[in-house]
Amino acid sequence: SAYLTVGMPLGEQRRARSYVRSDPRSGVRSGVSMSEVLSETLAYSASAEQREAAAPSLGLRVNALTHYSRVDLGLNQRDSASEFDVGLRGGMALHRDGVTLSPYPLRETFAVLKAGDRAGLKLYTPQGPVWTDVSGRAVAASLPPYATARLEVDPLSLPRNVEVLDGYQEVEAGRGSVQHLDFTVTRVRRVLLKARTVDRQWLPSGLLVQDRQGAFVTTVLEAGTIFLPDIKPGQLLRVQLSDSAHCDLQFNLAEAPDEHALIEPVDALCQPLNLT
Repeated sequence: SAYLTVGMPLGEQRRARSYVRSDPRSGVRSGVSMSEVLSETLAYSASAEQREAAAPSLGLRVNALTHYSRVDLGLNQRDSASEFDVGLRGGMALHRDGVTLSPYPLRETFAVLKAGDRAGLKLYTPQGPVWTDVSGRAVAASLPPYATARLEVDPLSLPRNVEVLDGYQEVEAGRGSVQHLDFTVTRVRRVLLKARTVDRQWLPSGLLVQDRQGAFVTTVLEAGTIFLPDIKPGQLLRVQLSDSAHCDLQFNLAEAPDEHALIEPVDALCQPLNLT
């Protein structure tokens, strides 16, 4: 038999391949195929083959990485028959906190990850990306034994009102061990107050903003702007106008923060309060 194969890269994630093969049993066969990685969660390959005295055969295969499993879809057309197949691959970890699914088969050394209580947060593991379930857990399906492995939270998968305090961790696991790693995730509510006095004038810049106990919080910026990196429900804020004069900031917040807004703009009124 004799055969010739030519492959050509068409970019970082795309490749074309063409071949011709000849042998006494099957005769001459020629074909072409194309494969492409569209993203880290989706790839496909398509092929066509022509044989002597036979109808061409066509094939298409799609590989998708979902949050809890890998999905393989295949379609083949040859002669007068069509074939279709579906495959699911993944793993299930039964651990001290419950059950967690993985899109990758579990190996003997793996880790159970916890990132707050939000679903859909993306984490990078040595095996590939994984996503947290409704309990905030995910599985790193395989860790290299006796070697350092890095696990990291993808900050782009976080809502804008959520911050991660330890974005990555490194672990060196013994063979056959199960590691439990927590990533500290907190909710924050960033507010930008535009504060005026009772006579509708902007608060002067440089004034001190204090909390209920008189502790320093921040200062007033230009045009009555007060930035609060994380305001708490019912938090009382007071502006020191002079040694003897203060005013309380009065403003209304929405019951629930906007997860798609980085900073909430809010109008505020500084109500005078004479402490003397």
